[in-house]
Amino acid sequence: MSDQTNSVDIDAVVRSLALKSVGLTGADVERIVREARRTARREKRDLVYNDIAARLESGKPKRSDASRWRRAVHEAGHAVARYHLRQGSIDTITINGPNGRSYVDGHMELDSIELEEPYAAMMISILAGRAAEEVILGTPSLGSGGSDQSDLAKATEIALALETVFGTSAINPLLHVATVIPLDRTITANIGDAVNRRLEAAYATALELVERSRLPLLAIARRLLEAEALAPHDLNQYLPALKTHCLD
Repeated sequence: MSDQTNSVDIDAVVRSLALKSVGLTGADVERIVREARRTARREKRDLVYNDIAARLESGKPKRSDASRWRRAVHEAGHAVARYHLRQGSIDTITINGPNGRSYVDGHMELDSIELEEPYAAMMISILAGRAAEEVILGTPSLGSGGSDQSDLAKATEIALALETVFGTSAINPLLHVATVIPLDRTITANIGDAVNRRLEAAYATALELVERSRLPLLAIARRLLEAEALAPHDLNQYLPALKTHCLD
């Protein structure tokens, strides 16, 4: 592969290409490299980094600057919450992954002793993306809801489990709802109210966390808007600042 300029930072370019390929399989990457080489051969020149970068970008949808900024703010919200709540590692954040997906990727850890608090914290971090949009941009988008894999769906699933099968309900802590279906209408209404209260409490905490973490969150979002994907090396420039912006 040919350098496009003598001043190319090889390590930086390789990191950039690696981040652009986040979510792709090894077979996907091999195919993209083959196609880039074929193009270079056809044009009777050496393969250069931009050949691969262009191929990596070609299948992704084009979004407006406003949409990309909203996605960056949303994912930065997830990142600061996960870091603050000590929920495992963050390997990658992207706003333009395969099929245009935006996400924070990493290993989410729960306490080895399964207590209620780690699940409540997980709800906060899941809802922190929506909270970041509301705090920074004034209003959340519809993207937090919709599918059964959306943030709202995941948070609701956790809250529902805490109320119905984990024995942590404030109303009927010993009732395992899955074994008494169909439910009495009153019980169903009570469960719905209890689940919503959990979600509202988690969201209120997410809003407060985001507000107190505004400066590092914005720094991450701006960098994410520029690079489209960040690795742990990049995040380490911003996340430690949360120690001075965290909740009491």
